[in-house]
Amino acid sequence: MQVKHHWYLMAATVVLAFTGVFSIATTTQAATWHAGTPTALRGVWRTKTAHSMRYYIHVGKSTYNDEQVYDTKTHSYITDPFRLTQVVYHHKSGSHYYYIKGAHNTEPGTKKVYYVVHKVGNKLKEREYGQSVKGHYTKISVKYGPWHYKA
Repeated sequence: MQVKHHWYLMAATVVLAFTGVFSIATTTQAATWHAGTPTALRGVWRTKTAHSMRYYIHVGKSTYNDEQVYDTKTHSYITDPFRLTQVVYHHKSGSHYYYIKGAHNTEPGTKKVYYVVHKVGNKLKEREYGQSVKGHYTKISVKYGPWHYKA
């Protein structure tokens, strides 16, 4: 009698274990966009000087200014800044990649620009990966730019 009781108990345990393993529901989560820019990216970043030109990225708390060009011979900026406002980002913990999107400064409310920033230590590089104009999204295939270093 005692042996039969243990046999039923072991069979019930095995059935419950397999039922529990196969009935666990898995959920996927979409990326959460956070307001502003990540603190790890904030500040001024610049490339090394090449042919008297230096490229800058200025990252503020809620703005992202891309690719200002500075001429070290004339000591002047030679391009207007490309500014994103209403910036939001997402970043997976432990990843070196940050995804940034924001409203373009020349067409606020109508044009959104999407960037991926690859940060390793004290250097970063970026590329634009998409634009949304009046709700129509266009994917862009652009290579990463040069490495920028914390200024």
